[in-house]
Amino acid sequence: MNTHDYWCIHQIDIYCEEIMASIRRFGNSYDVFLEDRDYYKSVSKSIEEIGELAKSFSSDYRKKTEGEIPWKNIIGMRDVFAHSYGNMDEYQIWKTATENIPVLFDFCEKEIRKYRSQEGGTV
Repeated sequence: MNTHDYWCIHQIDIYCEEIMASIRRFGNSYDVFLEDRDYYKSVSKSIEEIGELAKSFSSDYRKKTEGEIPWKNIIGMRDVFAHSYGNMDEYQIWKTATENIPVLFDFCEKEIRKYRSQEGGTV
């Protein structure tokens, strides 16, 4: 992983943490998610930013890790957010936040540890 890819992974990791913190703060309830627009917007915007960052990876990194993380789907979701936000499927956003984000977070944490061990703990 090059330095730019590491930076992207690190930023995605932060957005994943923010999403999971929002879920802990507001509760793991789809009904609350739908009712509280701040909660909904916070999670949605973080997912959109993750997709934007995923677009920035080197093609080599995306290709190397596509078996673990569906980058094309993440980027595709970002594109829907950016171009037709009002048409987003609220349940799909919720499902992404509660099921996929923890998996992505674990992946990022693993990649960060791997990069840091290869770089001698610096960055």
